[in-house]
This record gives sequence, structure tokens and C-alpha cells, in this order.
Amino acid sequence: MRLGLALFGLRLASSTTCGDQPEHIHNVALASSAGVVPYASSQRSSTEGPQSVIDGSSRTGWISETNVGPVPFIAVDLGTAYTLCAVVVVWAEEGLPRFGYEIDGAASAAGPSLVADNEWQPLSDMLFNDRPNSRVRTPVPDAFASTPMRHVRIRCIAESMCGIKEVQVHAIAATPCPLNLALHSHGTRASSTRYLPGTSPPVPLAASLVVDGDLTTHWASEAGVAIQWLVVDLGAPATVCSVRLLWAASGFALRYNIELSADGTRWAAAANVRRGASGWQQLPITPRHVARWIRLSMDQPSNEAAGYSLHELEAQGYLDEACTRNLALHRPVTASSDDASVPTIDMATGEAEIACYFESLSL
Repeated sequence: MRLGLALFGLRLASSTTCGDQPEHIHNVALASSAGVVPYASSQRSSTEGPQSVIDGSSRTGWISETNVGPVPFIAVDLGTAYTLCAVVVVWAEEGLPRFGYEIDGAASAAGPSLVADNEWQPLSDMLFNDRPNSRVRTPVPDAFASTPMRHVRIRCIAESMCGIKEVQVHAIAATPCPLNLALHSHGTRASSTRYLPGTSPPVPLAASLVVDGDLTTHWASEAGVAIQWLVVDLGAPATVCSVRLLWAASGFALRYNIELSADGTRWAAAANVRRGASGWQQLPITPRHVARWIRLSMDQPSNEAAGYSLHELEAQGYLDEACTRNLALHRPVTASSDDASVPTIDMATGEAEIACYFESLSL
């Protein structure tokens, strides 16, 4: 597999409504969102179905059948109507819309595949693309800011087939800071780990369990050591609005701090607790910080003999919509050498993306 490197720059807001509310905007077309159902005119195989475009991975994708129906299309029923800000399409290597494609929206409450032809409204002019693996962002015109849409459709005009790796629908959510940025983080670590008693081989109560979304699992520190820490890597810089902690009844921290960092080395205090309690604890981050790492530092357990036990850590926030343009895509690439045994850095593939980096003066 080749590693694609993408660098992202800034854009100007296309809509006053969307531009003024970045904390409310997120991708409402993810498979994890309630009620989201993709549907398509056809699919080439069982592994290339429409569900692949909302799984958050550019390694999978939808491919239509060849020469089936007048216009191959894929659509997403968002489950409810949203004020749309932009539609992002990651195109596959096959089925590129060299002769043009259109993006439509519909406010219809009908389910998948039941929207009438006269209910669709064009959200774009005719668009063209002949670049494999490219990521194309199309802002939704201001004229539709007051018309919430439930369905979004991409039609490949005059094409015999169509291929798309991923579809994102950036929209204004009902509540600010809608994302749990820490969920399923792959970079969680802690100062120590206790093992589940009576297990063979020993089962660690690891730090990763605080971001698994399962409230019945937990991380446990070594007993008898008051000073402990836990770090969560969000994977990319994001705006953090608050941190939620679910402490166990017999292993909560009486005194602890939340710190944030943009680079993993310089830390800024974000919340300070001196009378901790068990159960859910919500810690607002004021002012909001752009950060990638969150550190929980503890120095006084409620029961030193039991150590610390934390069921879940949630980082509520949003990704900054300004970082959406891939400045490196299809640019010339040079290297000092090329070893066939090492994955090639290929800026043209777009298979892996590095989110933009924001410096925060407070971090």
C-alpha cells in the first residue's frame, strides 16, 4: 500500500450561515450517525456497495455497474434534514466523471430510493474531474441555506459507470461541539496499568479502554501510587469544547488536572478539579482550545489502596472546516532515494491525509 501525503490550506467561507458557526458543523453522512442510509443506482459487486462511501475510509468505495440505467448515481439519506454547507467527494480510480457530474439535494421525508424526480434540486453547476483518488469539496450555495436537505445525490452525467470512495456531507448540527473526538483513539497511553485479577494470561485494564465507547470497561492504574497520568491522542488537531470523564465508584480521583497540547510537548492547563467525585464529570474548556493531545494528571485518589479506575474519557468538540484544500495533491514529488521495500510517499494518491496544523497562542 502506498502512503499518500496531503497538506491542507485555508478556504474562505462560502456561506455566512456556515462560516459563522464552525462549532456546529460536522460530517453528518458518517455510518455512525443515526439514520444515515446510502443508496445507489447499481453496484458492481457485493464488496463495492454504497455503504462503503460512508465508512470513513478511502480504501473502500462504491463502483456502479457498467452501462446500467441512464445515469449512474449514489445518494445518502441523512435520516433528518440539515442546513448543508458543503459536499466532499473522494473519487475512485475507476468511473471518473470526465464528462461531468452534478450534486443534487432533496428536502423530501421519503426514505431511500423513494424521492421523486421533481423533488431534487441542483446544489452545483456541472462539475468535471479526471484525477484518480482526488478529494473534491463543493460548497453549497447560499441560496439553499434556508432550505434544510435530507438527501444528497451525486450523478455521473453521460458516464457508463461511476466510482466514489467516500462522500462527506458537512452540515450544521442541532448542537455545538457534536463530536466525541476521543472515540476509538489509537494513541492512548498511561503511566501504569493494572491487570484483571484471576486471568491467565493476565488481561490488562489498559488505557485504550477509556476511549472504546463501552461504559462497562475501564482503565485501572497500579494501586498505592498517587501520582498517575493518562494521555489521549486525538489523531489530528481539533477544537476541544469540553472533556467528560466517567469515574468508577471506588476508584475516582479527588484531585486532578486536564491539560491540552498541540505538539505533544508543550502543555496548557485547561481544567482543575480539587473535589472530585464518581460518575460522569463534565469539564468545560474555556476558552476553547485547538489541540491534538489531552492529558489527565491525577495526584490524589479517593482510595489509594484501589488506585484509579476510569470507565470513559470523551473529548467533545469539532474539526475545523477551514482545512479542506489539499495543497500537495498532484504536485511533483522528489525523494533522495526509493527503496522498494519501504512504502512510497505519493502525494497524488490521497489514500492517507494529514490534517492541517493550527498553532494556538495559548498552547
